[in-house]
Amino acid sequence: MNGSHPSALSEYFAYLEAKYGEQFGLDALTHDELARLALLGEQAINTQNPQQLTPPSVGGLLSLVQGKLRLRERDRLLADQLSS
Repeated sequence: MNGSHPSALSEYFAYLEAKYGEQFGLDALTHDELARLALLGEQAINTQNPQQLTPPSVGGLLSLVQGKLRLRERDRLLADQLSS
């Protein structure tokens, strides 16, 4: 790299990989961890500059994380309806 420091997204992703080890995956993450990943992904995309483009994988990761958050919310709503 050109001497730049890791982004907040890459640092948080590395933290999660270290925390979960072989169990790492979107299903293992808590809602708060997924929400933070989504926020950091959005920030990485929105604050990019032409000299330091965000890798396309960030957009893919963000889509996966947002999809998982939507599924969990849907499941929560369904569970709430069934328990009412």
